[in-house]
Formats: sequence, structure tokens, C-alpha cells
Amino acid sequence: WLLKQARGQNRIFKFLFTQDSVCNYGVQTFAEPIFSSFDQGGQSMFSQQGDKFATTCTGTGQIFIANFNRCDGLLSKPKVYNLPTLSAHNPFDSTALDTFSEGLAFSPNGRFIYVYMYYNIQQLDLWDNDTNTQWTVVAGLDTTWDAFNSYSSSYLGPDNRLYIGNWGGITKEMSYFKKPDEKGVASEFCPRCFRFPSYGVFCPPNMPNYDLGEDSSVCWPVSNSEFLMLNDELMVYPNPSSTIFYIKNKQGKRKQFVNLLGEVLLTTTTDEMDIRQYAKGIYFIKCEGQTRKVIIE
Repeated sequence: WLLKQARGQNRIFKFLFTQDSVCNYGVQTFAEPIFSSFDQGGQSMFSQQGDKFATTCTGTGQIFIANFNRCDGLLSKPKVYNLPTLSAHNPFDSTALDTFSEGLAFSPNGRFIYVYMYYNIQQLDLWDNDTNTQWTVVAGLDTTWDAFNSYSSSYLGPDNRLYIGNWGGITKEMSYFKKPDEKGVASEFCPRCFRFPSYGVFCPPNMPNYDLGEDSSVCWPVSNSEFLMLNDELMVYPNPSSTIFYIKNKQGKRKQFVNLLGEVLLTTTTDEMDIRQYAKGIYFIKCEGQTRKVIIE
């Protein structure tokens, strides 16, 4: 799955990459937060379990989290969190505040989201519904003020440590969390503990989750029994199409045009389905207990 956050609004474009194609799963729009088109920083991430999606953008002071269905690509139960305002640790201006989020990352177990601000790192406990205790400041500057390069994106390494990048310059070291599954200071922030042989460290790479594996669930509306019944008797062409699907071998029979939620969008007994009014994506045509996956492009 690839999810892309739009600028100037909270619209999320969704694509499914398969072995032989790229499928457009459309757009979901949410009321908030509005991600400014003028702020260029931010980060979007999936949880390691693949069941949650989170994103943030510099300038909003908010993060967006929703459940993610790997079967149909739907985001559900959206929630917006406002970031607590912290000190910018400016020795020349004690009133300066750190209000912008720059990056975020899930802990390996999915319980915590680490939010990386310019000068601080906060930990959000998704299992804690108490607004007084769900946020914990787990790090300030990782060096002196004049040498600090500001936090940016963060990624989970194959060793289950969260590695943190900087955007204000290049260094020889990178900070990380040793135990990101632990709450508060038990997560063990290690300032500039990962040393490189020379200057040039900017941001850690985006490490794929090789252990996640494929989604083994059977997606609606195709059940296990329906998979066994798929054969050439129900023929649909052209597929993909952007205008009309022609259906063979089912003359006079009732055919249903169904979306990924199992909703029947169209029912007909003719051998043609005009699908020009429907959005691009994956659908199903069902007839007499048989199912054929079709794609509108």
C-alpha cells in the first residue's frame, strides 16, 4: 500500500501495488486537521502491524491517526491529537516555544507514537485515554544548543530501535531510542550514540517491514467458497475498463456490481454494465454465486 497526503487539506490518496499492476483506491477526505500547503516538513507512517496510519505536517501542531484495513485500504476511526507546547530550550530567549511537529514513528508494538518536534521528542500512549497522562516528554536537545541541528524524521531499524534524523545540518552521530516499546524514560533515549566514521549523517533510511507478510484474510465480498467457484463461465471484458463491462455466458441472469465494502452499486439483467459514473478502483461483478474481480481505470 502507498498512501499520499495532499497539501492544503486532509485528503489521502491510496494506491495498491501488486506484482503486475498499480491499483488506484481513490481518495478519503477528513474534516481535520488541515495540512498547510506552505509547510514542507512532516512524515506519514504505518504501524508495524499494518493496522494504523499516522501523519503530521510542520505548522499544524497536530497529528492524525486512523485505523487502516489492509484488505480494502479503508481508513476508519480517525482521531486528531493536539501537541502539547514545550520550551525551545533557547538560552537567549526563555520564552521561545517549540510548537511544530517534524516527524513521527510508531513503536514496534504499536502502543506508542513518537512525535519529533524541532527541539523536543514526545511520546503518545495510544492505550491511555487520559489527556493528562497520555503525553510524555522523552527527550530535549541531544547536544548543546549551538551544536544542535533540530530533529526531523525517524524510522524503526531492524533491531527495533528508533533512529532519529536531523534537518539543520549533517553530523557524525545519530540519536536513537533503545527500548521504544517502553513508556516514558524507560524507552532509553540515547543522545548521539550511533557514531559514523565521517560527517554526512542526515536522516535514517525508510526501512521496510519485512516481517509483516501478506494479508492472509479473505476480503469481502469474495469468500473462500466463492474463490473455489471462480472459473471462465463468468466472463467480463474488457478488464480493466473505464466505460463499459461486457458480460458473457450469463444472458438474462441478474448481475450485481459490488464495491469493496460489499455494497451493491448496480443490478442488471443485460449483458452490459456502464461504469462511467464510478470512481477508479477495484470492484466485483457477481452472478449466480460466481464472482469476477474487475478494475475501473
